[in-house]
Amino acid sequence: MAPGTERAGDQCKRHRHDDGRNGNQRPPANREVDLHLPEQPGDYPDWLAQSAAEAAEVFTSTDLDAPMWAWGLDQHARFWVRRMLFETLVHRADAELALGLSPHIDRELAVDGIDVFLRGADAGAGPAARRRPRGSDRAAALLARP
Repeated sequence: MAPGTERAGDQCKRHRHDDGRNGNQRPPANREVDLHLPEQPGDYPDWLAQSAAEAAEVFTSTDLDAPMWAWGLDQHARFWVRRMLFETLVHRADAELALGLSPHIDRELAVDGIDVFLRGADAGAGPAARRRPRGSDRAAALLARP
């Protein structure tokens, strides 16, 4: 997971063993998330690899259909897996562009990401996700390049 992103693996792990009566449909009590950041900049590559491995373990061992609080429309554990996929994909593309590279995004992932945006799966993510053209003569344009 990229530094600064929510630790979705922690979210899934915390609720994976919930009996369904209390915790898995409540939003977090606060916005503080312990990212377990390393003290030395040189330790970030290992931290990133360990965090990715932990998230992968949690995501593969969690029932994706389990009910779970999320800020989007999909209130299941799968929301967090999908959210982290696109969060990571966007940051990867940003990093590649910053290096002067041309990012390649698999067509199936790109279509799913567009679907997430257009259907408002991240409706709670912020004002940009809720922005709609105003007026019947307005439209939104989407440019996709091969």
